[in-house]
Amino acid sequence: MDFWVTAKECVGICSFPNAEKNVRKHLESFVSGRSELRRKRAGTKAFEYHISVLPPDCLLYTSPSPRDYAASR
Repeated sequence: MDFWVTAKECVGICSFPNAEKNVRKHLESFVSGRSELRRKRAGTKAFEYHISVLPPDCLLYTSPSPRDYAASR
C-alpha cells in the first residue's frame, strides 16, 4: 500500500514551514531527482510526494489511521 502527501497537507507539521510554497521547496529537495517519489495528483495541478521522502519525525503526523487503512482494503 502506498501513501502520498501534498505540500498543502504538510504545512505546519513537525519541522515543515507554515507556507505551502516553502513546504513544496522542502519536498522537492527531499525528492532530489528521484521522479518515482513524485507524481501529479489526478484532477488537480498539485504534486504528491511519497511519504518515504519525509523526515522520520513527520511520519507520525502523516501515518494513516487504522480506520483509513481498513477502508482502503
